[in-house]
Order: sequence, then structure tokens, then C-alpha cells
Amino acid sequence: MEKEQIIAAARHLARVINVLNIGGEIPPLPDGITYRDVFIIAKRHSLAGALCYAIEDIVKDSDPELTTRLRKERDLECAKNITQTREFSAVTSAFTEGGVRFLPMKGFIFKDLWARPEYRTMSDMDIYVGREEIDRATEILCGMGYTLDHGDDVHNSLFKQIYVNIELHKLLEVGVEGDFSRWTPKPDNEYWYVMSDEDLLAFVISHMYKHHVTGGNGMRSVYDVYLFLGAKRDTLDLERVREVLKERDILDFFDKTLALADFWFASGEGSEELFELEYYTVTGGTYGTVENKVELAMKKKSKLSYLLSRIFLPYSSMKKLYKWLVPLPFLLPFAWIARIFKALFDGRLRRELMAVDAAERRASEKEADTIPPKE
Repeated sequence: MEKEQIIAAARHLARVINVLNIGGEIPPLPDGITYRDVFIIAKRHSLAGALCYAIEDIVKDSDPELTTRLRKERDLECAKNITQTREFSAVTSAFTEGGVRFLPMKGFIFKDLWARPEYRTMSDMDIYVGREEIDRATEILCGMGYTLDHGDDVHNSLFKQIYVNIELHKLLEVGVEGDFSRWTPKPDNEYWYVMSDEDLLAFVISHMYKHHVTGGNGMRSVYDVYLFLGAKRDTLDLERVREVLKERDILDFFDKTLALADFWFASGEGSEELFELEYYTVTGGTYGTVENKVELAMKKKSKLSYLLSRIFLPYSSMKKLYKWLVPLPFLLPFAWIARIFKALFDGRLRRELMAVDAAERRASEKEADTIPPKE
């Protein structure tokens, strides 16, 4: 699709998803796009299952092939939701019985804000337990049939069966410790903790920003924030959240995210700056793209410095890629050589380095086109 088609399809998807959640009539398609275009964007943003509920009756006679694909996505998301919900209940019960304090994070919190939980998909279940309980919690999950896939400084990743992956967090994010003393246990469960609305929103925006600077965070995350603010409108201390985000130097990102949410879901006003964020978010998909990551980084670094930073990673990062470095740190230069050769053949790294030239070329060109204003 051309740039204008991508934007038009994404804007229509935003309207459709909002109608699906709050009710109303599905708006007509804009000129120049089809529901196949909208499906492509929805699939990229993990919203194809939700899209089926909204437009199945509209397209079932005119496009049977698209209808089949939509139903497949819907059925997949339904199965995923049922399985994850069942497992989440089992895991929280096991942690409670085992005396492990835990804090559910991200997806499961926001699913409750959507009209139906299967509209809001999750790739994995995120649960914070902290460093002190990580081994005990991992042991409990392994006793339930989970397999430890890998662990790092932030979390342990475990899986059990199709659709069930758990990220068991030691830290909230890189360098950020959780604090159970700031959180509140549920009235009926002394081990199940919840954040205040203010802490939760600050955490979510920080997490979104991390994805933003590494490729994008997707339309679904923007809608999560929009729904959350709507649900907490009368009780949320937004000024306190803004103070925290200002301290973290991401207040501007928060304001732009709110402006984009208002533009997509509440007929707000647009601007050229907002259209740039819109296109970046739409093309990034749910978890961002290598190309977006490179282009954003190239605004802050020269081509040479970026290439060097991606090849010659520090020891703390290289030891995760090459386990033999852990007891032999003096072999770091040889690991760098191995990484250089890997760059010639490895899919993601090679693609990332190739994207450097494209980003540099785009940066040197003047924008010849503009994003059409919202109709």
C-alpha cells in the first residue's frame, strides 16, 4: 500500500475498533481503500480477531476469502483467550498457595477495559515477583508443567503449551526495581498485589516509550491508554502522573500519545508533527520494526557511530549472546569478530545494518508528500 492508503486504512481501523467497544454504527470505508487493506493493518497490530466481530456481516457476501481469514483470526484469538485465562487463574492460585507475592502486569489489566476480553489479545502473560521470589516462582511454574526457555537480568521466560508463555519479571524494566510496599494487596488475597492507577499509568507509558524508541508500540497500546483514561477520568490524579513522567523525561511522549489517541478515537485535531507519530506508530505494528528502530536511532547518531554501537556491544550484552564468554571475558574481541561474521548472514542483524543506508538516504531527502488531514 501507498503511504496515504496505509494512513487511511489505519484511521478507519481505529474508528471501527472504537465502535466495537463503545457501540454505534460502523462508518463507511473511505475512498481508495478496501477492507483487505484494513485487515492488513489490523493483522499487523494484533487486532484482526476484533476486526472480524465488527465487519464479518459486512464482508461475508462480497468477499468470502477475506471472511474466512477474519474468522480464522477470531477463532484463534478466542482459543488463545480461553487458554490464557484458564492458565492465569491456575498460576495465581499456585502462587497464592505457595506464598509468593505477585503483581500481574500489562495485558491482563487492560483486557478488562475492552468490551470483550477476546478483543484484546496477548502474546504472553507478564507477572512481577521480584528478585527474591524469582527462583521459587519459577520452580512452582515448572512443577505445573512449564519449561524455562531462558532467563536474563529482567525476567524468566517460560512456556507450557500453545498460546501460553509467561514472562516472570525480576524487575519492572531494565534498571527499575518493583516495590511491593508501594502496592496494595487485594482484599481477598494477601499475595496478589495491584498498583495504584497513577503508578500503573506511569509504568505503562514508560514501557510504551521503551518500545517507541526501539521500533514502535502499535495502535493497540494507544487504545489501551485511551480506554484507561476514560475509565479513570473521575479518580485519576493525572498531575501526579505528569510529574513522574517529567522526571523520566518522557512527558512530551505522553502528551503526543494522548493527542494521537484523541485524534484516532475522539475526532481530535491533527498536526504535521502528529501525523509523523501516527505513521511511525502504524508502520511499526504491535512490537515495532527494525526499520523504525534504525531510523529513530539515526536521528541521534552518525552512520559510523551507529554501526559500531551495534557490532561492538559491551560485555554485559555479548555474554548473553555468547555463553562461553561468561567465564572467559578476556575473549570479548573474538566474540566481536564472530558477531561481524554473523552480521553477514543473520536475518535480523543483517537487515538492521542494511536499514542504515535506507535511513540515511531518507534523512537526506526532503519530504515531497504530506499526510492527508483527517476527514
